[in-house]
Amino acid sequence: TDDVFGYVRGSFDSDEFTGFDYRAFLGAGAGYYFINQGPRSLRGEIGPGYRYSRIDVDGEEAHDWVIYGAIDTNWDLLEDWNLDHDSKVTLSEPTTTITSRSQLSTTLTDALRAGLSYELQFEENPPADKETLDRILKFNVSYGF
Repeated sequence: TDDVFGYVRGSFDSDEFTGFDYRAFLGAGAGYYFINQGPRSLRGEIGPGYRYSRIDVDGEEAHDWVIYGAIDTNWDLLEDWNLDHDSKVTLSEPTTTITSRSQLSTTLTDALRAGLSYELQFEENPPADKETLDRILKFNVSYGF
C-alpha cells in the first residue's frame, strides 16, 4: 500500500577503525510510513538478516543471524534544502551495532547536489583494542543525469 512495504537490503562495509576488515549483510523485512506528507516523511523498517564479518586483527570470521531495524526521516526544509536523519540497529548475540547519520544537502544546479553529513557508529562488543564509538564527518558532491 502507500504506507506498508516490503524490502530487501544488502550492504558491504569496510571500516578498519571499528576492527572489522569488512562486513556483509543481507536481509528482508517489512516497513511502514508513519508520516508521508509532501515535504516530510518518517518510516520504520524491521526484519531478520544474516551478517558475515571478518575481523581485522586476527582474520577470524563471524556468521550471525540478526534482527535489523531502522527509522528514517526526511524533511524538505526549503525549495533546495533537505535534512535527513537515519538510525539503524543490527541486533545479534555477539555484538549489537547502532548507526545514526544526519545529513543536510542542497541543490547547486539542475545536475549538482552538495551535502554535509555526520555519522556515529556504536559497536557494543568491538574486537580487542578498538573503540566502541566511531565518528565520521563527510562532505559530498553528486551529479545526476
